[in-house]
Amino acid sequence: MAVPFEITSRAEWLTRLEAAKQKNQALRERDFWWTVVSVIDGRLEQMEAIASAAAQGIMPSLKERERCMSLGVIAVRSIYAEDPDYCHLLLELANAFGAWTQLPHAHTLPPM
Repeated sequence: MAVPFEITSRAEWLTRLEAAKQKNQALRERDFWWTVVSVIDGRLEQMEAIASAAAQGIMPSLKERERCMSLGVIAVRSIYAEDPDYCHLLLELANAFGAWTQLPHAHTLPPM
């Protein structure tokens, strides 16, 4: 598996979310299990909606956040054998989503 990529800003998270949507579409086009692709689509859409609401000060419930973060479990169980890089991307999104409200708006470079 690739070296972990840590999402450090909301803008970066949104960019990675778009990349995940494109990878999921590619899986759909390869006729990967439609149930898995559909569930991932749903989780990605829900994450995007919750992140957008949270950016406006509307905080999601614990249940909503947990449902979105379950994307990581789905990725490991269903995607890893097919596409380890995509699995890693989904895990990164789920991990950063858990701390969405603490992510800065702009990309911040880690200290050297």
